[in-house]
Amino acid sequence: MTNILHTFWNLEDNKLVAMTLLELASLFRNRELAIPMYVKFSVEIEKIANKLQMYPSKKVEVNNNMINNIEDAEVTINIRPEIYEHIKRYFATQDYYHAVEEAYKIVRQKLRELTGEEKASQAFSETNIEKIFGHKAKDDTEKDFFDGVKFINMAIQMFRNEKAHTPAKQLDRNLAIHYISLASLAYELISKN
Repeated sequence: MTNILHTFWNLEDNKLVAMTLLELASLFRNRELAIPMYVKFSVEIEKIANKLQMYPSKKVEVNNNMINNIEDAEVTINIRPEIYEHIKRYFATQDYYHAVEEAYKIVRQKLRELTGEEKASQAFSETNIEKIFGHKAKDDTEKDFFDGVKFINMAIQMFRNEKAHTPAKQLDRNLAIHYISLASLAYELISKN
C-alpha cells in the first residue's frame, strides 16, 4: 500500500494530491473525534496538503515517459528501497543525522556483500573489480566510470567516518536529503551487475 501511495504522490499533480490528503485528513478527524488521540494526524496532514497547494507541479517528460517531478528548484527522486526502508523511521522523527549515517551503513554493507570489504578503499581493489562490475574495464572510458563509482563510495566512506566519530547533532533536512541521494546513487551503481 505504501508503494502505491508513494507512486501516486510522485506522479500526480500537487493539486490532486493535496485534495486527496485533505480527504484523508477529514477521515482522520472523524476518528480523532470518536477516539481521543494524543497526536492529531488530521492537523499534520492538512499542513502538508496546504503546503502542496502552494506549489504548481511541473513534470518533465523524456520519450513520453514520466520521470522525476521538478517543482521550481525542487526535484523528487526515488531513494533505493534498501536504503529508504531502513532510514524512514529516522525521517519520521526528523532525526536526519542518523538517517544519513544509517544510509551510509547500508552502502557499506552492500560493498561487504559483494567483496568481503566494507571500506571502499579496499573494496575497489583491482581483484574486486569483477565482483562489483561483472568484468574488467573494456577501455579507458569504462575505467573512468569504474573509478568514478569508486570515488563516490570513498566519499561515503569519509562522510560516514566523520558521522561515526562526532557526536550526533541537528542536521538540516535538505542537506540530509543530498547526503542520502549520494548514498542511493552509490548503492545503485554497485548493484547494477
